[in-house]
Amino acid sequence: MLHARDAIITVFPMPLPATLPAFFARFLKAQPFAFLSMTALALFWSVNEVAAPYFLKMIIDRVADHQGDRASIFSVVAWPLGAAIALRLMMEAAMRIQGWIGVYAFSRLQAQIRKAMFDHLQRHSYAYFQGHFAGSLGGRVTEMARSSQNIVNLVIVEFVPIFVAFMLSIMAVWTVHASFAAVLTAWVAVFLGVSLVMAKRCQHLSMQHSEDMTALRGTIVDSISNSTTVRLFARHRHEGEHLRGFQDTEVASYRSAKGYVEKLRMFFSVIAVLLVAAMLVLLLEGWKREWVTVGDFALISGIVMLTLGMSWWVANQLIMLFEELGVCAEALQVVSVPWGVVDMPEAPALVISRGEVVFDHVTFRYQRNSNLFEEMNLVIPAGQKVGLVGYSGSGKTTFTHMLMRHFDIASGRILIDGQDIAGVQQESLRAQIAVIPQDTQLFHRSLMENIRYGHLEAADEEVIAAAKKAHAHEFIEALPEGYQALVGERGIKLSGGQRQRIAIARAILKNAKILVLDEATSALDSMTEKYLQESLENLMAHATTVVIAHRLSTLRAMDRILMFHQGRIIEDGTQKELLEREGHFAELWRMQSGGMLPESRS
Repeated sequence: MLHARDAIITVFPMPLPATLPAFFARFLKAQPFAFLSMTALALFWSVNEVAAPYFLKMIIDRVADHQGDRASIFSVVAWPLGAAIALRLMMEAAMRIQGWIGVYAFSRLQAQIRKAMFDHLQRHSYAYFQGHFAGSLGGRVTEMARSSQNIVNLVIVEFVPIFVAFMLSIMAVWTVHASFAAVLTAWVAVFLGVSLVMAKRCQHLSMQHSEDMTALRGTIVDSISNSTTVRLFARHRHEGEHLRGFQDTEVASYRSAKGYVEKLRMFFSVIAVLLVAAMLVLLLEGWKREWVTVGDFALISGIVMLTLGMSWWVANQLIMLFEELGVCAEALQVVSVPWGVVDMPEAPALVISRGEVVFDHVTFRYQRNSNLFEEMNLVIPAGQKVGLVGYSGSGKTTFTHMLMRHFDIASGRILIDGQDIAGVQQESLRAQIAVIPQDTQLFHRSLMENIRYGHLEAADEEVIAAAKKAHAHEFIEALPEGYQALVGERGIKLSGGQRQRIAIARAILKNAKILVLDEATSALDSMTEKYLQESLENLMAHATTVVIAHRLSTLRAMDRILMFHQGRIIEDGTQKELLEREGHFAELWRMQSGGMLPESRS
């Protein structure tokens, strides 16, 4: 009987927004007070940086104009000096408070983005994961979180206060003469305009580099994941050559992106000289005409140095911003692809009481106008054990994928106990079907955790009992760490037979009403297989069972055999009946070799 907690699905992750503005808005709205506070506190820096040259101007002018006793000079400059010190202290306090808020806000932002990206990925269809490297997808999740933090930090902590500082700088030089404000306004406008245009180009180049880096990373992960195959075929040199092509592409795109950055810096160097020259000429002209004071020299010089410093910073950070936007856009473009198989609104959970399976006029295709199954009708009564046989590509595996709703069918219905699986929650469907694949995938976690994956609430004693029924307890107990032993990535530390026994133990623990086996004992030796047959028969006795069969020993236990050919069921009956018909199954039976069915006609 299915455990109730495993069958009820209550979590419905929201799809990720398809555009970056909407993406950032979702997560910023989750912490509005934190990010607004950080932005407001950053403005203390803007005011201080512009006010400091202005206070210096006031001090210099007061000292220059002072005609009285020099001993009283401190009282003359007390107000601007005290104001400058007080403002500096306020700025330092604001920066520290902002920093502490950022420690919590940014860590939470990254965690929320990673969780949302991970949840969205988990809801993708089987076909989606077939077309992407797991390492590349994982990299996009972590890169999106890191780059998003950098973007938010640049905008609210860097660019907003710098933009305000530009505006305050223009106002400050206006107090000297309108010509200074006009020059500075024109210069800032040209600088920002050209920088934005050039940085936008950097985003495109950065996005291309991110794609090339993702492909390179995926190639590296793919090669490392298949290190055993590389060793067996002595293909280390070949893998190096294969990697070189991806690496050359990545290097070329990196140089294009970074080379464009240097062009932007050359532009900045030229206009920086022009600003200094224009302001110096205006200062000298103003001095000559007596509308510029000595203190004004300090104010204008300070504002010019501040502007150049901020501009240089903006030029570099703007490039970084668009590079990070390129990374995020590329990651979002791949990860936020709409889910291929989705639940209907308010879809109920599937409830399986008997396990009857019905295919009602089912048509399925992988590609348009290329049907694999067409108008297929089939009834599998509750509790029946059905074997699927046929040459490779005949549709056996696709049949089980349709049952699990890994793909949506083109037309027709698939019913379980009278419930259309297209109208129920996918998770509730899969939670009530136990699958023992031919190629067992394990987590790099303990053996206890891997077996308990069949029923997360199971006690240790239940896990051990399932392992004993699967004849896995013996080899587990022989390990130094026992059930706490880590199995390595994808279970690489275990043999193929050991992995299959873990998969069988998982299915036993799940105890579902429907069981799907893809030759679950193919990696076992004959003696172990003999021991497991009793456990599998007990498991199948209480479930509707679908078996993709390669070994004839498996077929003998079936109530019924379906012979597949090019997406059609061409023969249906018991083993004895099909052999007596002298049809395709009988021919396949005679072509057997070593107890295994052939994959294709000879």
